[in-house]
Amino acid sequence: MENQEKRIETEVVAEAQTAKADSALPETDKDPQAMRRESIQKAITVLCEKFPKAFSLKQEEIKPLKIGIINDLKEKISELDGISLSKIRAAVRKYTYSIQYLDVVKEGAKRVDLDGNEVSEVTKEHEDYSQEQKKLVLEKLKEQSKLKLKINKPKFAKNDKKPGFKGGFKPKNKKVVSEVRVKRRFTFTKPASNVKPVNAPVQAKVEDLVKGTSVLVSSNNRFVKGSVSEEPKLNTVTITLDTGLTVCVPVARVMLRKE
Repeated sequence: MENQEKRIETEVVAEAQTAKADSALPETDKDPQAMRRESIQKAITVLCEKFPKAFSLKQEEIKPLKIGIINDLKEKISELDGISLSKIRAAVRKYTYSIQYLDVVKEGAKRVDLDGNEVSEVTKEHEDYSQEQKKLVLEKLKEQSKLKLKINKPKFAKNDKKPGFKGGFKPKNKKVVSEVRVKRRFTFTKPASNVKPVNAPVQAKVEDLVKGTSVLVSSNNRFVKGSVSEEPKLNTVTITLDTGLTVCVPVARVMLRKE
């Protein structure tokens, strides 16, 4: 069991290292979609650095933004390290459609401008819309997780035998068959009544992943134990595995442990 957990842990760490390695590849070797995601994430980082009173990657510092804040950013485009307006639009869209941002859009919450000044309040209609978008985002993440598990599931050809199958017992003598059946009939053992059903892990929600929460990290239909070391940021969460290693994984791959 210990060896299996170490193997799973190795796979989780390898995936995290692969993600970091992708960001270090020359642009000619990168997938176009990966390059776009990286450029949008870079734009979000720039917004957080230039306007820290409006944008933040920390859950506790995220605030609802002023309606029409894109127009304010147009006037500041010269201060944004050469990032195009289209990239700024994409970055603001990704930021405002993250689970962490949608969670703070509550009726009565104060909206802020680029300088952090309160300019208006979130209405009931805006809160309802935010909750609808949150459900859609969570469903999309769940579907992506299911698709990944399906892709990683081993497939067998019609004539292939599953691992562990050694073929059936086919004696030619019918008398032997009869004796085997009688022996099986009288050697039946009733399952132990004190066996407890195993509690299957459940998909974790962002609001469940507070610091110190015990979790399972999925990897190729298997799990490795760990606990939350940092609360989620933009749909990713930092987990410290039971063996001491720390990895950053998507929230969709985190399950709650049932004792």
